Amino acid sequence: MLHIDGNTEGITYTPGPGSGLVATLIGAQDWSLAFWLYNTSASNRNIWQSYQATGTLDQLRLTTTGSGQNLKAEIFDALGVSIAQITVNGVWPDPGGAPGWALCILTNNYDGAANATLELRCIRSDGTQLATGSSSAYVAASTGVLDRLRIGAALTNAPTSAALGHYGPFVLRRSLTSDAEAAAVFALKSPGMLLQYSDGTNWTNSNQAYFAWNHFSASHNSDQDGGSATAGLPSDWSPASNALPSNIALLDRGVTNAIWGVYGTDLAISAGAFAHKDANNAVAGYFTLGTPSGGTAVNFANVAGVNPALRRLADNTPFGIDRILFLSNSRGSRISYDARTTGGNWPQHYGGGVILQRLANCVGAICQQPAGGTGSAQFGLDQSAAACASGGALTAESAKSENWTRVGYGSNATDSLGPGYTLEIDPAGYKQYLWSDVTGSKFLKTNARRFRGLFLAYPGSANVTGERYTGATIDAAGTDRAGTDHAVTLETQTGSVTAGLVGLNMGGTPYVEFNKADVVGAAPAVGQGILASATASAGSAKSISVVMTVTDTGTTYVVELDKAFTGGIASTWNLYWGPLSFRWCAVDYAASEFADAFQGVRFTPTGGGGFAPLLVTIEAYATDVSGWGIGSTGWGGNGYSKHLSESFNQTPLSAGSDQAGMTLYQAFLLALGLDALVIIPAQQDSTPSDMGTVADTYRDSGATGRVAFVADPAHGRNDNITSGNSWGVQDYSAWVAWIEANASAYGAVGIGSAWASLGVFADQPPRGWRADGVSHLTSEGNKVWAASVLSALATASLSTTGTSARGRARARGRSTGIMGA
Repeated sequence: MLHIDGNTEGITYTPGPGSGLVATLIGAQDWSLAFWLYNTSASNRNIWQSYQATGTLDQLRLTTTGSGQNLKAEIFDALGVSIAQITVNGVWPDPGGAPGWALCILTNNYDGAANATLELRCIRSDGTQLATGSSSAYVAASTGVLDRLRIGAALTNAPTSAALGHYGPFVLRRSLTSDAEAAAVFALKSPGMLLQYSDGTNWTNSNQAYFAWNHFSASHNSDQDGGSATAGLPSDWSPASNALPSNIALLDRGVTNAIWGVYGTDLAISAGAFAHKDANNAVAGYFTLGTPSGGTAVNFANVAGVNPALRRLADNTPFGIDRILFLSNSRGSRISYDARTTGGNWPQHYGGGVILQRLANCVGAICQQPAGGTGSAQFGLDQSAAACASGGALTAESAKSENWTRVGYGSNATDSLGPGYTLEIDPAGYKQYLWSDVTGSKFLKTNARRFRGLFLAYPGSANVTGERYTGATIDAAGTDRAGTDHAVTLETQTGSVTAGLVGLNMGGTPYVEFNKADVVGAAPAVGQGILASATASAGSAKSISVVMTVTDTGTTYVVELDKAFTGGIASTWNLYWGPLSFRWCAVDYAASEFADAFQGVRFTPTGGGGFAPLLVTIEAYATDVSGWGIGSTGWGGNGYSKHLSESFNQTPLSAGSDQAGMTLYQAFLLALGLDALVIIPAQQDSTPSDMGTVADTYRDSGATGRVAFVADPAHGRNDNITSGNSWGVQDYSAWVAWIEANASAYGAVGIGSAWASLGVFADQPPRGWRADGVSHLTSEGNKVWAASVLSALATASLSTTGTSARGRARARGRSTGIMGA
C-alpha cells in the first residue's frame, strides 16, 4: 500500500520497449484495470493519468468528482480529445469516513470490429455493489497511445491535485470483468488477488496481467532492466517511510527481463512523497488473510510437547541463556537485508523475525555466517557497506564447488557441493569481526560479552589465536586490547604421503592408493580427515574428505573416501591425514570495559601446519544476563535430503577426535550447544519425513537440546511470469500434515498453524512481507510469522521435563563435547 497526503505527491512511470502497459491500454483490446482506493479528499482529484508526453495529451484519466464522492473514467483520442467517459456516483459518500475502501474495476469492452465501450464497476467497503452501466460506443482505433503514466497528482489538465488517501495495487488484465467476478474478488478482501484471482469465467489466470503497480508480487524490487538495485524494506513500512524509485515494485510484461519489478530510471517521484503502509495498518482490520490449501488435508493444528526453552521464549520469561537455532533452506540462512527504523539493516531469515519479536531479551546471535565481504547484515554485524578488517587473502568457500562446503551450515549458494559457509584465513594474515551494540536488546557493551568462532581442526591446518580488538568503525583495523588471548590447536596431522600416488579414482567409489613405504608417520584410520594438496604451500589447490575404509594390500594402502576430492587432484598431489574436530576460539569482555562502538575478535593463524585455518561459524552474545541467543541457518535452494547426503555424514569420526563416534555433520550441530533446534521445512528435492531424519541425526549425536517442527508460511509458485498462475500458493500441505501427524512420535513440539500465519501468497506483497518474489520473506514478513509461531508455542511447548518414544529427558545444562566452548 502507498499513502498520499499531499496535493502534489505523485510518481511518473516511463514504459520501456515492449511494454505490456502500452500494448494493452488501447481501444482495440479487451482489458480491465482494477484497483483498491481509500479516498479521503472531499474535492475533485486525480488518481490515474496515462498520457502522451509530447503536449501532455491525456490518454486515460481516473478522477474523483462530486466533491470526492464519485469516480469518473475518461478515455481520449490521439489529439487528447475526450471520446468516452463513465461515472459511478457515491463510491465514497463520506470521503475519509465510512465506508472507506472501494474496489474499482474499469473495463474496456471491444467488439472485435470497430467500436468499444467502457464499463465501471465499484464495490464500497460495506459490500454495496453500485449500479454499473456502459459508456457510449467509441471508435476503438482512435485512442491515443500512452508513453507516460502518473499515479497521484497529474502533471497538467485539471484536476491536477492528487486524490488523498491509501492506494492499493493497480492491475491491468487482458480480460473482461463480470459483476460476479468483481463480487468474488471483493469478497476475498486481499489486494493481491487483483492479480492472482483465476477462478472466474473471464479472469482465468495471472498470465492475463500485463501491468501491475504497487507491490503486487514483491515488497522489494529486484531490478531486471539495467537500473541499480537497492535493497531495503523502506523504514519498517511505517507512515514515515517515503516511497522511492528504488523501493516501488511494478510489473510491466514485455519489458526486457522484467520478471517481477522494474524501476530506477523508469520511475520518478514528484514534489512531495508517497509513504509506504502495511495493507492492514492503513485501515486496521479491513483486509483479511486467506487460508492456504493443497492436496493433503491440513488441520492447522499444533502438537504439544516438552520444550522448556521454547516455552520460556514464548512466554518471554528468560532463565539463564537459551541457545535456539532455526534451521531451513535459504529462508533460514538469508543475510540479504532490509533497512528498518528499529534495528537498522536486518537479515531476512526466520531467526531474525524471532529476534525482532523478543528483542528486549535477546542477548546475542549464535551460528552467524563468517561473511568476509560486503553486502550482508546480521545481528550486530552490519557489513552492508563496509567489511570487517582482514589481512592477507581470504577464501570464502560457500559459493564454490569445494568439499569445504560440506562442513557446517549457512551457504546460500544453490550450486555449492554442501550446506556450509566457511572461510579460509590466510596463514600469513588475519580475520577480524567487530560487532556493534544492538539498541533495544541486551547485546550491549555495558554487559559482559563473549565473541568466538568455530574452527575445523584438520590435518595440515595452521593453529589460531583469538585476540580482543575494538574500533570506531566496523572496518577499522582497530586497537589490540590487552587481555587473555585464546590459542587453539587446529593441526591434527598423524601421517602423510608426499611421494605421490600409485592410483586414484574420483568417480563411482572414490579412492586414493599409495605405497606403504612412502608413509611418514602413522597409517590412515577410518573416520580421520584426509587432506589432498597440489603442493605443501598455503596457497596450494587442496581438498578435504573423510576416510571411509582402509585396505592394506601388502605394499599399498587403498583409502576409500566419503566424498571425492575436488580441485582436480593428480597423482603428484600430497596427502595428509589425522582426526577432525570442531574447536571454539573465544575472547571475553567485562561489562563496560571499553567505550569503542565496535568490539570483537581477531583470529590470527599462529604456527601448526601450513594450510589456512577454516572458520565455520561465528557468535557474539552477552554472558551476564538472561535471555535468548538466537541463530538461523540452512542451505539455500536445497532441502533436507541433500543437507544430509552432501555433508560429511556417513562415517563416524575416529579416535583422537573431540567428537569421536559421530559424523562431522552431527559434530557441528553438537558444537552449537543448543537448548532447542527448530526444524522448519526445507522442501527442495526432499520429502517431509526428512525432517524426522534430521531430528534423529541430531539426537543420535548425544545432543541435549529438544526438537520442534514448525511449518513455514505459504509461498508462491514461480517467479517466472510466463507460467500460468505463477503466484498461486505452492502446495506444501504434505509437510504441514506430516508435522501434525508425527511430531508427537518424535517427542517434539509441532506447529502446523504457522502455514496460515501470512495467509496465501497474494496477501503478502502488499503488506511488505515478500522480499524478492515467491521465495523469500522480508524481515517484516519473518517478524509476523514469528509472532504467530510464538503465540502457538505458548500453549504447545510444555515446560515440564518428560520423555516420549523418541524424546529424552533433558537437564538444564548442555553438553557440546567441544574444546574452548
